[in-house]
Amino acid sequence: MAKNSHIPLLPEARIQKTAKKISCGFAVFAVCTALITFYAWYVPGESLKPALLNAASVLFLAFPCMFGFASGSSVMTGIAKAAENGLLVKSGEKLESLSKATAVVFGKTGVITSFSPRVTDVVAMPRFFEEEVIAFAAAAEKNSTHPLGTAIYEYAQPDVITGLLQEKTIRTGKHDIVSIHSENHGFIGSVPDAQAFEPVEGGGVSALVGGREVLVGTRKLLTERGVDVTQFEHAAQELERAGKTAMLVAINKKPAGIIAATEAMKPSACDAIRALSDMGVEVSLMTEDSDVTVNPIAKDADIRHVFHCVSPKVKAHIIENLKDNGAVVSVVGGKNDAAALMAADAAITSGLDMPESAAGIVLASDDLNAVPAAIKFARAAMGKIKRNIIFALIISGAGMPLAVAGMIPPLMACGITVFVSALILISSTR
Repeated sequence: MAKNSHIPLLPEARIQKTAKKISCGFAVFAVCTALITFYAWYVPGESLKPALLNAASVLFLAFPCMFGFASGSSVMTGIAKAAENGLLVKSGEKLESLSKATAVVFGKTGVITSFSPRVTDVVAMPRFFEEEVIAFAAAAEKNSTHPLGTAIYEYAQPDVITGLLQEKTIRTGKHDIVSIHSENHGFIGSVPDAQAFEPVEGGGVSALVGGREVLVGTRKLLTERGVDVTQFEHAAQELERAGKTAMLVAINKKPAGIIAATEAMKPSACDAIRALSDMGVEVSLMTEDSDVTVNPIAKDADIRHVFHCVSPKVKAHIIENLKDNGAVVSVVGGKNDAAALMAADAAITSGLDMPESAAGIVLASDDLNAVPAAIKFARAAMGKIKRNIIFALIISGAGMPLAVAGMIPPLMACGITVFVSALILISSTR
């Protein structure tokens, strides 16, 4: 015997729950009014017809479908319109949260900037080769899902490095690092797998490649793992001033090199941010990168509030602080922003492979214009619900005294209810 599958109901918007309460309360009121009407019109020994007809008219005018149409259809229309513009909203609850947003915080990599950054510079520290830096970094990033890690791995393909040819141990002087290179400064084969791989959220990756510990990531990651980052500073700052993201590479705790990548801003970013500002929404940018790297991007996008050098846990605290100050916060982010997304009132994930707890609203394309458009439709939907409920209450409230007085027959009461429900439905879908 087959088991019954359980399909969970999607969370409703608070205003939908309010509409249901109003509908239930109004129905109880209507039943009481109908009973009073019946007793007021009923005369013992006379026909029951007038009493029954007038009581029925009162009940028909309070038919709860009007309130159901007033909320549900508007929510579904708002969700459909958001989907048409590239934003997938899971439920009415998420749509309502989006409609109340007063602040939108964007992540950087893969959100404001393109999902496909490209490597532009490779700087080797003393006693290291550029090929060596690329080879170890590519092997460490081979299993990474971060756009910058993917960029490093792709850069290490046929044009630069396609594998390992040989290993030579350098013992001259202070040279004690294994160099991986070939005579033509390229490799043949394929980038090897790391023996161990550890993604560090918001920091980079740690891996074991050829028996050597490889770190690729931020200054903070390398410092926490015991690497002296002072050797990187001059070259890293120069790259960052050029608007590039500098990823530091250390091999066996020794500074090995820097790999820089550019993250082109999405074409839709400026228009989306301008539209949000015009709607009265405060826009911020939040990233693990340094202020030197992120400020040029923020300036180009006309973002005035920037949170830089923040770890994932700190991102969540920033969102909580904004909420404590009275803001209703929507976060648009990717995997590195998961903590902030879960702390937000309305989380918009830039990708379909996010945790269930943070996947209530999904940006289905690279077009950031979907964000202001969806907020606009969400606000319109919530405003429409309120107007429809008020309209239904006015019509029912005005008609019921007339029905009690015997001025509206049951057939007319049915006609009024159907007509009002149709008006609400048409209004909701506009």
